[in-house]
Amino acid sequence: MTGRITLDNSVDSAIHIGMLQFGTKLPGKTYIPRPGGYAVIFDHDQRILAISDRGKYIQPDGGVEAGESAEAAVIREAAEETGMTIRIVREIGRANEYVYAPSEDGYYNKMGTFYLAESVDTPGHTTSGEFPGVVRISVDEFESRAAHDSHMWAVRQAIMGSSHSPGPDRS
Repeated sequence: MTGRITLDNSVDSAIHIGMLQFGTKLPGKTYIPRPGGYAVIFDHDQRILAISDRGKYIQPDGGVEAGESAEAAVIREAAEETGMTIRIVREIGRANEYVYAPSEDGYYNKMGTFYLAESVDTPGHTTSGEFPGVVRISVDEFESRAAHDSHMWAVRQAIMGSSHSPGPDRS
């Protein structure tokens, strides 16, 4: 997985100064800020819960709606995308990523808050029948086909148990 990590101090993302920035900002393109929450979920065999999307893997995620927190967005979307009820364990960190969304023909700077989460469903709960894109895969498999570098960064941070990006003080 190759990825460029920079500290982004540009005017268009001034509210995220000092945040990790993934992706490449293409000249002449306007990037719309899109805040969201993302869940890194491991099962008891240390496999990652992922969603297969056009041959790539993404994490359960949710765009923040008006009046909603990133935490609430990812809990809501995890249920919609995987059929799972999740509980946030802790914030992993925050990172941004420049992306192009072909389905919307739009350029976005995804401003992600990444969480380590766990399922609160009964042991053995599966989502494979109702949600065929949901898979449980090894970290190596996820890394080989992760759609976004920021998602792989979050998985690595979750494994290391640390964060290199400022987050809120929850004390």
